[in-house]
Amino acid sequence: MEEKTVETKTEVIEPKSEPVVHKKDPFSMFGKIAAIVIVAALLLGGGLYLGQTMNKDGDQNTSENTAPTQTITSPTVMQQSPEASPTDSEKTGEKTVYLGPAKGTSFKLVQIDIPAGWSEKRETTDITDKLIVTKGAYELSIYQAPMGGSMCVYPGDAEQMMSQKFSDFVAIQGGEFQLRRSWNKVGNPAGTIVYTVCQKNTDNFGSPTSYGAISIKTPDPSDAANMKDIDFMLSSLVTK
Repeated sequence: MEEKTVETKTEVIEPKSEPVVHKKDPFSMFGKIAAIVIVAALLLGGGLYLGQTMNKDGDQNTSENTAPTQTITSPTVMQQSPEASPTDSEKTGEKTVYLGPAKGTSFKLVQIDIPAGWSEKRETTDITDKLIVTKGAYELSIYQAPMGGSMCVYPGDAEQMMSQKFSDFVAIQGGEFQLRRSWNKVGNPAGTIVYTVCQKNTDNFGSPTSYGAISIKTPDPSDAANMKDIDFMLSSLVTK
């Protein structure tokens, strides 16, 4: 008896592959947009800050490099003629007056300051010029004219011909020369002292001075304040 061989067919069924579905992230697009906005905002803010900083630095540099404009006004100098009227000083009440030069002499124009409370007058001729300054019984005069001179001699000095002798003096430094207000204790008119002003030369004192012959009359005894004014006037003398 023949055996029959039965062939069995085995069918392999492969599973069907299903398509993969990729779901879109709804937040990915929003994130990209937000990132772009943030970056743009940062760039814009940085640009504005940089621009403001540069403008501030530019303004500061311009201010530092620009020199301030200075307006220089030249002072106006008022020149006063020596022949003009005396000028009063607002602070001290002093005034400046002038004397000379007398014609035909070697004297120069003289300037003197006069304190408040004193008055002055001038007496002139063709060849003389005299300034008289007074306050009550006190008088100072400066006289320019053709004249000779003499030495001033004091205690201890050698005898000199053509000299004037004095027992006392007060040294005064004038504007240009050393002066001595000289007088004698005796020989004056009653109640009066007469002074002669002498000027230092090379090795002695003499009169007249470079300003003219200067004489002073005061009461005896004299007032210290008025004598101080007189010495002040002598110290203010200068030639022009």
